[in-house]
Amino acid sequence: LPPAAKFPLLAPSPTEGDSEAAGPVHSLHVVLCEDDAVNALVIRKMLERLGHRVHVVATIAALRQAVASSAPDIVITDNGLPDGTGADFIAELRDGQDGAKGSALPVIVLTADGGASLRTRLLAAGADSVLAKPIGPEALRQALDRIAHFPPG
Repeated sequence: LPPAAKFPLLAPSPTEGDSEAAGPVHSLHVVLCEDDAVNALVIRKMLERLGHRVHVVATIAALRQAVASSAPDIVITDNGLPDGTGADFIAELRDGQDGAKGSALPVIVLTADGGASLRTRLLAAGADSVLAKPIGPEALRQALDRIAHFPPG
């Protein structure tokens, strides 16, 4: 089977004229931080199929740089990364630097740990949403719509 048949999320995006191409009215600039290349590819494709622009990074250090330099609308980050956790990043983001007021940039944390205690800790740290991996396109769309305050459609 061709790759698109085995993995429909990797199929080419619908063209402008396709009814399936009807994505969100609003396109978000998303910074995705995921250290697993396959997960990053799948999530990036899901986001692009929803009509969003995606910048992928693989470390907390690269995430900090991307947020500082590109002014994203939202961050989606894995919780367990080689150089830190999503919780660490959120704490830095919400606390601000040098006493400055913290950022309200929306953050979705992805985690393979579906436990309630981690979810509670991440939300308390300032995550806007916590999604368990593997993430499906509908759960991702719903989280983005809720956080970005998109009208139901």
